[in-house]
Amino acid sequence: MDDHIHLTTNAPTNIYIAVNMKVDNPLPGDFLDTQEVMSVLRIAKENGAPEKIIKAKESRPFRIYKKSYGKGDINIPLTIPKANPSTTFILFYGIDPNAARPLACGGEEQNISDIVSDAFKECQASSSFISGEYKCEFAFSKKMEDNPMAMWATDGEGVSSWI
Repeated sequence: MDDHIHLTTNAPTNIYIAVNMKVDNPLPGDFLDTQEVMSVLRIAKENGAPEKIIKAKESRPFRIYKKSYGKGDINIPLTIPKANPSTTFILFYGIDPNAARPLACGGEEQNISDIVSDAFKECQASSSFISGEYKCEFAFSKKMEDNPMAMWATDGEGVSSWI
């Protein structure tokens, strides 16, 4: 019986699937075996046992597999054996920290804090030291220097100053 997992992500993603080691692996061959195993416990409450007592009735080993995907549609074909159509697996995922580019929502990107950009409109601050030489626009000048017209400074405000 052939089936698949379908999902859509908005960022490069690592998909991890833990497969019960007592059944055939239903994943495609391009999934990496991480050599990690997790135990899944079957818990059953015993009749008459206090609520706070939990006993595991059984432990099943699950091998963890991994594959990296770009953002967008993800289809993972599965080969589920006819003899065991209720094959159990656990899927978990996370953002791929090794993605080639920084995360973005797609579409055009603009640096809105660049004062020479068309996207930059204005800046306001609680105060400025020596008006005109340390105004808030200079906080975004990309100069990163402690000099006039290169950074913003308050007029001695300290805590609670804002930009």
